[in-house]
Amino acid sequence: MVMVIAALSLAILTTLVVIKLRAGRRCRESRSVLLHVPLEVAWTKVRDFGALQAAHGRGRPLLRVESSELRRGDGLTAGSVWRQKGRWGNEPWWSEIEIVSVEPPHRLEVTLLRDVFGTRYGLEHHRCILDLKPEGVGATKLSFRLRARTRGPRLTLARTLSPERLHARLLDVGLRSLKSEIDGLARSEAEIGIATAVGLSGASLPAGARATSLAAAARPAATSPSRPMVRDRA
Repeated sequence: MVMVIAALSLAILTTLVVIKLRAGRRCRESRSVLLHVPLEVAWTKVRDFGALQAAHGRGRPLLRVESSELRRGDGLTAGSVWRQKGRWGNEPWWSEIEIVSVEPPHRLEVTLLRDVFGTRYGLEHHRCILDLKPEGVGATKLSFRLRARTRGPRLTLARTLSPERLHARLLDVGLRSLKSEIDGLARSEAEIGIATAVGLSGASLPAGARATSLAAAARPAATSPSRPMVRDRA
């Protein structure tokens, strides 16, 4: 009787593991944020995926992108390939990203071409998609979708046991940090514009507003992390 119960328990456990592994074969992630800038401005901030992923790719502090090198194309159109280098923990890391399709200023689609881990060999399909839609006056809805399907036990287990690390390898982008940067730049530019207009007109602002505008005008413009760009001469 004890043997029967043990065998039945093992069978149930095996079935649950198989179900979990099969469920883990699909990797799907969807998120959206509202950017307080017009569609055309938002597009200029995301169309360079090499720079976007270097500045806002998920996986920090484990993953640190230190450089992005353009290996093929112009970096903005389909067929362009970026090679990024950095550190994964204490180990050297690199990854190559290909732009699959572009529909300015509404859609950008990229895929992982290869990386130091050989991740691509464990994928049947992989896409990262950015969709942009105007939302009211002067605002844009930015949506990010990650679509992947794993094959074999290695990535399937990684998807089940450590999804955050796998998402970092699959070029997942942190929309909150991107929104913070874009909206922060928009506020600074608006404040500088107000300060300039007030200076030209000779009008006065309340003390609090005047201090804010002057501080904005004095702040240096925010920039994305520097990244060397070298065209492939081959």
